[in-house]
Parts: sequence; structure tokens; C-alpha cells
Amino acid sequence: MEKEYTPAWKRLEKVIKASGMSTNAFALHIGLKRSENLYQIKKGNHAISKSLATIINNYYPQYSLGWLLSGEGECGEPADPEEIKLKNETIRSLYVYDSVFSVRDESPPDSSVKKLYLPDIIVRNSEFAIINFDEAMNPKIPIGSYVLVRKHTGPVVYGNVYVIVTAHFSLMRIVRMGNYEGQLKLTPSHPQSYDDIIIDVNEIRKIYSVDFILAEIN
Repeated sequence: MEKEYTPAWKRLEKVIKASGMSTNAFALHIGLKRSENLYQIKKGNHAISKSLATIINNYYPQYSLGWLLSGEGECGEPADPEEIKLKNETIRSLYVYDSVFSVRDESPPDSSVKKLYLPDIIVRNSEFAIINFDEAMNPKIPIGSYVLVRKHTGPVVYGNVYVIVTAHFSLMRIVRMGNYEGQLKLTPSHPQSYDDIIIDVNEIRKIYSVDFILAEIN
């Protein structure tokens, strides 16, 4: 007689099947060191923990924490009909903002935000994407290109491109040493038409590293 698996496993199995991956591949995809935790849920030895549910929800936000933990709440059918299915490739979704001037930590469900589905080999550690409409960075970062970014930690590397967020602007620029200690020079890729901006490091609220530049998708 076929074993009757627990409701927790049935929910987890639904997510795994929708991902198109095996249980082992799914475990690696969401960052688990081994898949044994998932098989213990399948055997009925464990329930889905809050930490596991949170990890799954981060990768697949259409599955709510409530549904993953208890079966109540939103059950994750793919919410975005424009999702690109790349056969045999692990896919992760990034939020895409309408311009470089729309950098925010949250991802509000409004018309300025959509999802971009890319293989993990491209996404790596990126947190979200920006469509570059800033001519000052052309041609290094072409107009209309997708720029994948993540929160920067550690010291700034002079000559690298960052998204700098202050109380007054969010700009993508090449960061160089300022004229005085405690200053930074934000340099455009097209200096013939745009000036450098000098700011005090204390003005910076957030800074994002540029991970990858993807040509415009028509």
C-alpha cells in the first residue's frame, strides 16, 4: 500500500514539483547544505520549521509563510503569467524598478515594479535590478540595460560602479576618492557632458554594488 504522507510533506512536495527540480536539487537551490532535512519531513519525522518556510518564501514569495507552516493562507500557484521558464536551469526572480531613481528596500506591488526571472548563474547574490535611464553612465552602462545590484558591505573600491543613495538622490556612478578626507567623488561614464559630484561620506544612506549588467530585453 502506498504510504500516506503528511500534509507538511504534501505542501513541500507541491513547491518542489512546481520548481521543476528534484528534491536534492531543490535543497541545494535554496541554500541547504544537504537534503536530509527535506526527507525527514517526507518521512513524517519533522514538520516544516519557520526557518525553512522563510527560506522557501524568500525564493518563492507566491507561497505564503502561513500556507507553508499550516496549510492556511495563500497557496502558491505562479502569480506572474510572464514568468520565463528556462528549461533545466535554476531560476530566481528579482524585482525590477522603473529607473535608477527608484531604489528602495521594499518591493511595493505597484506599476513601477515587475519581476525579472534569470538563471542563478547570472543572479548570484544580487537582490534586485534597476533599469538604467541615466545617460551619464552611457556607454559603460547602456540606456535600457538591466543592472543587478546588492547592498554593499565593506570598504568602497575606488573605480567601481555603485548606486549611491542620499536624502536627495539615488545615482549610479563610478566612485573615486574625493578632494579631502571623508569625501567621495561620483564620476559619470560620460564626463564630457556630465560633471562630477562631490559628497561627504556621512551623506550616504545606502550603497549598492553593481553585480551584473544585462543588455536591454525587447
